[in-house]
Amino acid sequence: MFLTLPMTNGFADATHALVEAQDQVRQSLEALGELRLVDRSQADVVLTVLGRGRGDVELTAALRTLDHSVIAPPVPIGATERYIEVMLTIGSCGNRATLAGLHPSGSCS
Repeated sequence: MFLTLPMTNGFADATHALVEAQDQVRQSLEALGELRLVDRSQADVVLTVLGRGRGDVELTAALRTLDHSVIAPPVPIGATERYIEVMLTIGSCGNRATLAGLHPSGSCS
């Protein structure tokens, strides 16, 4: 699995908050011991850290900004609970998603 941040014009689009969230995700994945994290985007699985926030109001708003056609019920988390928003791409989509941005074109296997 390759863990990354969103890419813009070939560069990681990183804020301090995203870098911290990426580190938290990395630590959690490494603690599982069942995954192998790699340092290159040509992995079978790419996990992109998109954002983080707090509470159901922020999370519901974040879901709606990803795709306006998606109708999501309120997420049952507390107002003070934190979340990390990620995108998981598998197979041939992984490399294209990392290089092209958040929305790869074409079909993926």
